[in-house]
Amino acid sequence: MESSPPKALYVSLVIGGSSRENTTAVAAVEAIGRLSDDVCARVPPVGLKVGLTFHVPGPIVSPDYQGVRTGRYVADDQLLVVQAAVPVPLQGEAARAYMAGVLRKTVDLAKASLKRRKLDLSLATVETVIAEMLEEMPSLHFANE
Repeated sequence: MESSPPKALYVSLVIGGSSRENTTAVAAVEAIGRLSDDVCARVPPVGLKVGLTFHVPGPIVSPDYQGVRTGRYVADDQLLVVQAAVPVPLQGEAARAYMAGVLRKTVDLAKASLKRRKLDLSLATVETVIAEMLEEMPSLHFANE
């Protein structure tokens, strides 16, 4: 099995079960994931990589935290895990504003984590990817709009 080339930003989704209330939140995260893939295809990864995991609550399980937080750091891959608890319902401009806020907070958390862990890694690629994503965000369409 062939592994895909590394990226500066990986976006993943954990859903606590499907429901009518979280459909738009799931669609928003999926749209952010596609946007990240598109931007990362144009920007070769250098330095720190970030795995951004969105936790969407559902009828089975909900995240046990709120907001955005750092998770573990995988030294072998130079990968910092960042986790975001998605509020539901989340729609339209509120979804766009939330996603933009998570992306900005991801950069802030990554900077703080690099400093706290005393890691000599560049964050420039992650910052470039997120800046381009924020630029393209207004034209992003979520599935349920």
